[in-house]
Amino acid sequence: LLNSSTNKKIYIYGPNAKNPPNLKYKDHLIVVLKPIEFNLTDFKEKLLFVNGAYYFNKMRNNDEYCSQLLGTFDHVIVSSLSKVDELFEKAKFPMSDNLSAPQALGRVIYNLIHRFGRFSCVIEGFDFYLDKDMYASYYPTLTRKKDKVDEQIICYGLADHDAIFNFLYVKELCEYLDIHDSADFKKLYTKSGNWYAEKLQEARNFKLLKNL
Repeated sequence: LLNSSTNKKIYIYGPNAKNPPNLKYKDHLIVVLKPIEFNLTDFKEKLLFVNGAYYFNKMRNNDEYCSQLLGTFDHVIVSSLSKVDELFEKAKFPMSDNLSAPQALGRVIYNLIHRFGRFSCVIEGFDFYLDKDMYASYYPTLTRKKDKVDEQIICYGLADHDAIFNFLYVKELCEYLDIHDSADFKKLYTKSGNWYAEKLQEARNFKLLKNL
């Protein structure tokens, strides 16, 4: 797969983007991680990549909603090890173990490489959980309670998946991509693992895990 490539240009739009999807990239395949409220009609091709939690909480046994999603997106991929409706494509899973497992961006990039080979892309709205304000208001995360993201759930997920592993995993995958624009993302993924570990400790309140 890494020896192949595609002319397709991809726009990976993440949960912490500060602005609506940029129509500068409307000739790209736009990839989103939740059914966001923005109008994506102008984009050439649209792919929705949801995790298992969203699928089982919002989509399973909801035929009307699933039909709406299939009408909006050209492709819908569900990242779950469990059985999903045959209307949707199941994500490929990279190797992992009980100590670490790829989170959203790593799984998305892995699946896109598996699907297309190497590609050119823009990556926006991913900050490796370093922003104090997790998830933009438009993003329908299941971790939000009373309009506030549950910090304990975020920290548990980072510990469970191993945040340092995920940072280094994405960093490695990015070596196979032609990433253009994406200034904010480039400032982060090009840093060292030690730098990331220090910044993550500053940004997240891991003391909350003592109460679990």
